[in-house]
Amino acid sequence: FRTDLRLRDSPAALDLDPAVLWPIFTWDPHYISRARRGLNRRQFPLDCQNDLSQSITRLNAKSKLPVLREALQTLLPKLFRAWNVTHLVFEKDTDSYARARDEAVVAAAKKAGVEVHHGKPTMSMSQLQVVGRKVGDIPRPIPAPDHLPDPGEMPVDFEQHLPDTEPDFNPEPRTEKDTGYSEIAGPTGDFAIETMRELGLASATTPHRGGESVALRRLDDIIKNEKYTATFQKPKTNPAQFEPQRRLVAANEPHGPAALPRHELCRPGSFGSRDAHTGLATGEYHVDSHEAETWFKQWKAGVTGSPWIDALMRQLREEGWTHHLGRHSVACFFTRGGCYVDWERGADVFEEYLLDHEPACNAGNWQWLSCTAFFAQYYRCYSPVSFGQKWDKQGVFIRHWVPELRDLDATYIYEPWKAPIQDQRKAGVRATGLGLGCRRRAAKRGRRRIRSPSSTSRGGVTRVWRR
Repeated sequence: FRTDLRLRDSPAALDLDPAVLWPIFTWDPHYISRARRGLNRRQFPLDCQNDLSQSITRLNAKSKLPVLREALQTLLPKLFRAWNVTHLVFEKDTDSYARARDEAVVAAAKKAGVEVHHGKPTMSMSQLQVVGRKVGDIPRPIPAPDHLPDPGEMPVDFEQHLPDTEPDFNPEPRTEKDTGYSEIAGPTGDFAIETMRELGLASATTPHRGGESVALRRLDDIIKNEKYTATFQKPKTNPAQFEPQRRLVAANEPHGPAALPRHELCRPGSFGSRDAHTGLATGEYHVDSHEAETWFKQWKAGVTGSPWIDALMRQLREEGWTHHLGRHSVACFFTRGGCYVDWERGADVFEEYLLDHEPACNAGNWQWLSCTAFFAQYYRCYSPVSFGQKWDKQGVFIRHWVPELRDLDATYIYEPWKAPIQDQRKAGVRATGLGLGCRRRAAKRGRRRIRSPSSTSRGGVTRVWRR
């Protein structure tokens, strides 16, 4: 199992009837260190693995999802010999890193005399094109199998090749040493699924859990609600909602998408020598504006002083999700609508926080919202005041996520800097200045007018919020 942590719609699980079956998962170091992911994004695939393991055990009490701790490229050749493997079955992955990895695995399997079946990726563009040409009936999803063979012996008495985990794009969340690769079969030697503590990470904060069974329950809820499915209009959904009430999170995504392929652009020679300036291989940035860097940190921490933006960013960081129009709001504010910081910095934050992050959609949407590509009406901005008021006049959403302002009158909840001093005192808040980690105050920010010297040949253009 890799990006298909489910039993339903799994042709391999349905068609094969071997003497023994090892339904293994490998903890690929590429997805650990070279993809930005916060605590919530790390917890989600662990949920999916645990859910799948329980599903396997329900079909066969002797079996579970064993997790092995080593890169596939070095691990599988050893398993082929030690376990006398005859067939290797996996779902094809068209990701840039996965293609190179799978080519090495297939070559090793061929050398060991192991027959490989990898099929086609589910919901791929190639399948869509085939269906379009035939214009025939689309096959129904394959049900889960009703039984699974027993696992065979699983000796791991061979040398472990410790994977290279540098550069690590995720040093900040770690509070303790990562022991994930201490042994091939895990720290306790029982092939157990990883835990956040074992990975040196604090507990996740999101209430949104992963797993095939969780996703199926959500899908059932949608299907049963005929009124909702008949009247749903995506543009009219409320961005001030507290949870994705009808949002189906992809439970068959075991470790999210691969890291953006930009690091693969770095080659020995000229490209490598430029990394000190580009940060392509290390994920580090050359900061050319300390003022912009300050805005970036405030935006990421949810302390910009704009309550609507801060509430959305705090929800995103805490739960790994926010409404799609909320994502539009914070992206517009961060780029052309307020801070004028490079869209790539914002895209990296979404990659770190979003449970439903997908590389192409993320990069494309950020280019769109920043007017870098796909959209040219740069003057059409999401107001950090009036847009939120349209959906939540009383500021219930803000009061929840920005508790500093919970006692402020609704008249000023979106613009606390306009509240008279006596109202601020009554609410226990003082709108003075900017600062990271401020608790009992809100940053004073009215209509920000930003001049971008590179915007026009006449010296810049003034931006104001559109009402």
